[in-house]
Amino acid sequence: MSWYMQVHLVTDGEDPEYGRLFGQGANYLSTKCDTKGAIWKREMCTVQAIFNLYVSKLGHFKWFCLVQDNTYVNVPMLVHTLRRYNYHESWYLGRRPVYSLQPMRSDYNKDNITFQYATENSGICISKALVKEMIAFWDKNGYLKRGRETNISGDITIGYVINYLLKVPVTNIPEFHSNLEPMWEIDQRDIPKQVTISWGELPIARHFITPNTILLSRKTLQYPKTVDPSRVYTLHCYLFPNSEGCDRIKAKLGPPSAVIAKSAVPVRLV
Repeated sequence: MSWYMQVHLVTDGEDPEYGRLFGQGANYLSTKCDTKGAIWKREMCTVQAIFNLYVSKLGHFKWFCLVQDNTYVNVPMLVHTLRRYNYHESWYLGRRPVYSLQPMRSDYNKDNITFQYATENSGICISKALVKEMIAFWDKNGYLKRGRETNISGDITIGYVINYLLKVPVTNIPEFHSNLEPMWEIDQRDIPKQVTISWGELPIARHFITPNTILLSRKTLQYPKTVDPSRVYTLHCYLFPNSEGCDRIKAKLGPPSAVIAKSAVPVRLV
């Protein structure tokens, strides 16, 4: 069985292609969350659906890992990392943000509070034991309630439940990366050791942003940015050149080739 069949793809929309690949209700789930409402409500609805999915399969899996769709997961390195921790104990693995979290007011206790959280962009992994502790705060749409308590959503609310309410700290994993940090600073020789690599855009000055992707040497076989702007096809075939996944990429785009990779060019913010 291919590794991707162990992954559950959760989406707010409907994608027939992925529905056929994963199987509706098995490895592919449409949340039916409102995609036209407020973003924070949609995020809370989506994460609640993901948590409910994991809890429904709690007896089959040791870890609950959550990543954004602009994050590449090096599965063998993820498995290697998780094996260093006991899933029978409470572990909250991820990467703290590059900036400090400011105190925020909580309607839960009417005070300003501070806590740690791991960014969903870089990936979050929660042990089975910790998930069981979270159920009391999160089950039956509890995540939506916690989001309203703090007036926040997403990965910050996860940190609020785990770190502030359950007193479990973030275990910082340096090999988890988000698009909040410059991907091009990762040394190519170290890329195979990384667990997650993200992509997107990164502000570099007040009025400028730049594409935020990994940077490979000119001699490395890669796809042009016109067909692979995120560099994820190039990255996968670089890490796993003989894999079934890379064969599918080659069937779609042809073989990668050595090209002169242009450096990222700053773009003025609109």
